[in-house]
Amino acid sequence: MQAAVRVPVTVKIRLGWNDTSRNFLDVARAAVDGGAQAITVHGRTRNARYRHPADWEAIAEVAAAVPVPVIGNGDLLFPHEVRDRLVRSGCAAVMIARGALIKPWIFRELTTGYWDITADERVTIYRRYVELATAHWGRPAGSEGGPVLDEYGRARLRPFLRWHVGLWCRYAPQRPDGSWPAMQERESAFVPRSPLEALLSRTDEAALDYVTDCLLDSGDFSQPPPVTDPTETAELAEAG
Repeated sequence: MQAAVRVPVTVKIRLGWNDTSRNFLDVARAAVDGGAQAITVHGRTRNARYRHPADWEAIAEVAAAVPVPVIGNGDLLFPHEVRDRLVRSGCAAVMIARGALIKPWIFRELTTGYWDITADERVTIYRRYVELATAHWGRPAGSEGGPVLDEYGRARLRPFLRWHVGLWCRYAPQRPDGSWPAMQERESAFVPRSPLEALLSRTDEAALDYVTDCLLDSGDFSQPPPVTDPTETAELAEAG
């Protein structure tokens, strides 16, 4: 491949198939021998999926073993985590996947620092997503204005939006004691600070569908579905 194209060829690998066959160093060296000009390492085996934290020590082993830039990937949700992993691993850069799906503003944070974003600010970002998606799936309105969604476009946009809402709800801010939520488990210590923040944090199907349709139809989130989970009911009450 390297001989056939004019652009740099890079390779992304995992640590192996499972814990008994962690062959990441052999694979990384083979990729470099074959002409790869950078290696991205996701710090899990294929079998581990997302059940365990990413192994950044293994990523650091790759960075120390090959002569090309290594990009580390796994469990990056806050800007301080990115800085720490870069220093400790020796990687040239990082790749962010789930972190960007849970909080699309993470790239701004990498430039300006942690953003204690409000629920209204989050909604502004989510509405911008809908605007961009409408431009992609909508039909031109001609002289009447920008693109509009017909039934065809709506049927294609809504599943994508609903999928994103199911990830956006996982966001939780820094804890009051200064510690940070972990990506691998739901943040049980988070107490929403407003009714809208409580709604955006709900993971039940009714709430996810409601938020999706409010975003799609420019709704005001004023009539959320009732909460049936006792835990979420208590959180909503504390939020006011």
